[in-house]
Amino acid sequence: MLSQQIKQIHQASRETYGSPRIHASLVAKGFQVGRQRVVRLMTHLGICACPKRQFKATTDSKHDLPIAENVLNRDFTTTDPDRGWVADITYIPTAQGGLYLAVIIDLFSRRVVGWSMAEHLRTQLVLTALEAALGQRIPSPTGLVFTGILTAAVSMPVKTTKMHSRKLALPVV
Repeated sequence: MLSQQIKQIHQASRETYGSPRIHASLVAKGFQVGRQRVVRLMTHLGICACPKRQFKATTDSKHDLPIAENVLNRDFTTTDPDRGWVADITYIPTAQGGLYLAVIIDLFSRRVVGWSMAEHLRTQLVLTALEAALGQRIPSPTGLVFTGILTAAVSMPVKTTKMHSRKLALPVV
């Protein structure tokens, strides 16, 4: 009976509760049980708390680099394909360590036009995603607005060059 309650509380918590919270839940339900008994039963049942993932910051806002102008003003709509791309980076924890995923999405089609994955958070991750996008899509002749977290790495004050004979200047790495 008590073992079933422990399993039920543990599953209801999405397997995040440890012995202190399970003990408190049991006491709140009217069970008279000690915390050490809950620990022993959990060990016997093979139940343990799965800790929440620790937050991994991927944005460094403390820098002296120029900040790009907000040209979209949170208007994520466009009338033509390849006139506006947005980008972001996310951290994906894995069993062998973490990976960073850089993704570029076309605002018109909401389709992923370029992406890149790496174990590091360096400019090359961003450039590879942008090269993948430029390899799949041709930006509109009237111009392309490319914005997002990735643009900080692409718009660094370094020597630039034209890439694939398109009107998009990228830093030389």
